[in-house]
Amino acid sequence: MESLENKSVGLDFVKQDELTNQLRSLLINENEKRSSVYINGSFNPADLTECPRRLFYKSTELHHGETYFLQSTQSSVREKWISYFDKCGRIRVAKKHIIATDCNYNISGYADAVIEIGEYLVVIGIKGVDASTYETIKKHTARKKDVIELMIYSWLLEIQDGMLIYENLNNQEYIIFHVIPYRPIIESIKKKCLDLFRMKSKLVKPERPYKTKTSKECKKCQFNIKCW
Repeated sequence: MESLENKSVGLDFVKQDELTNQLRSLLINENEKRSSVYINGSFNPADLTECPRRLFYKSTELHHGETYFLQSTQSSVREKWISYFDKCGRIRVAKKHIIATDCNYNISGYADAVIEIGEYLVVIGIKGVDASTYETIKKHTARKKDVIELMIYSWLLEIQDGMLIYENLNNQEYIIFHVIPYRPIIESIKKKCLDLFRMKSKLVKPERPYKTKTSKECKKCQFNIKCW
């Protein structure tokens, strides 16, 4: 990384120097220290569109999750929206950060919130995204992984309606999608989890669904080297 020592930013009394480098280094170290390394023995709804082999490794191997900074950003966005709902006279926050599990399929995770809008009970999913991702979502539609995650929470909590909220982290613009559980997708996910649960109990790895390690998912997978 290029050193910022004594780099001027336009004014003699505003600079990036040894002290700013020291603070940056401390923050980087703290972020690394607080970023989670763990084994998730169950399957998180947020991961269920991933490659079966990746899910297998996540449930049996130590791995890095999201960085602490990213976790904090997403947590702040969720808390802000839940606070908005709480202050809105015609919305009632029934629950927040709800654990949702199914031991038959080894699925568990935390839904962001459940709210009441009139006679409707709605599961809420809240995602903070960068400007580029937001524009893609606005132009096309919600991301598949987020839709399926919310469907799974709807199924686990036995609630028919879901609302997926994306906030542009650059300017706080937002877009909302109504997500209704689609039974064939839920059944497919249940089968995927059941198959993985059985393989995991026998320590049998699923077959790789990709032909090369340069495929899109493989390139961003934390188990790329181990898998190939």
